[in-house]
Amino acid sequence: MKLKTGIFSSNEIYAEALIDVINEKSDVIRAEFIVLSPPYIDEICHYKVIVDRISHMVKFIRSYLKHASLTGTYIINNPFLFSYDDKFYGITQAKNLGISIPRTVLLPCKIPAHDLLPGDLHNLSYPVDWQGLCDYTGFPAILKPVDGHGWQNIYKVNNIDELLYYYNLTGDILMILQEFIDFEDYIRVFVIGKKHVLPVRYDPLKRNYVVLPEPVRGELRDKITEDSININKALGYDMNTVEFAIKDGIPYAIDFMNPVPDCNPSSIKEEHFTWVVDKMADFIIEYIESVS
Repeated sequence: MKLKTGIFSSNEIYAEALIDVINEKSDVIRAEFIVLSPPYIDEICHYKVIVDRISHMVKFIRSYLKHASLTGTYIINNPFLFSYDDKFYGITQAKNLGISIPRTVLLPCKIPAHDLLPGDLHNLSYPVDWQGLCDYTGFPAILKPVDGHGWQNIYKVNNIDELLYYYNLTGDILMILQEFIDFEDYIRVFVIGKKHVLPVRYDPLKRNYVVLPEPVRGELRDKITEDSININKALGYDMNTVEFAIKDGIPYAIDFMNPVPDCNPSSIKEEHFTWVVDKMADFIIEYIESVS
């Protein structure tokens, strides 16, 4: 009987390709999409590995993955780590690793939770010292959600009036204010299995990958490779992307909480797509063989 690895995903090309490549590369492992019925509490998951590409949108699957993890299945990415999906936490981790980061401030929600009682916020300091925060980050600055994805609710602000205007629109979304790095180059790094690294030039304004005849090379590549591996080891992710804004030759880690990165070949380009599929297939096969 073949050992099994399962995929939870939307109808995406990446997941289909990953299944095909695993099945082509291994004679002892079968990869397949999972069809999940309501699980019983004493039910054991029979998949050695599950690749999760959808539980951030389907709570039923997220809860099941925690159960499967406790019964011995290896989950990519670990479902318990999603509770750490917090950019302020991530920035702190990077700082502790000695990685260059933009100056960052955590802001209280504009509108606190609606079920709070009078006095529940007595531990928070009001009014906020907006001028002090702005002096720290400087302008322009980036206002963005602490747990945001998909470039939603992100604002570039050029003065305190713009900051307060957009902050007042954020409602109960927890936000951070971050120094804007006026970059001369921008790199998005795919990291698989905490060891396989693919730096790719990226245009964050157009949200396009840039295919150049000369890839990222030399000391810059060595530095962002080291930083990317260290960040993912600290966060525990087996699949992630790390973004660096390059200024004066220094890579500043901007975003690295992307455990379900876009892997559509039309987005990341065919040559990068092939690399991401192959490296994830190799990682899964190596893991299953090591524990079987």
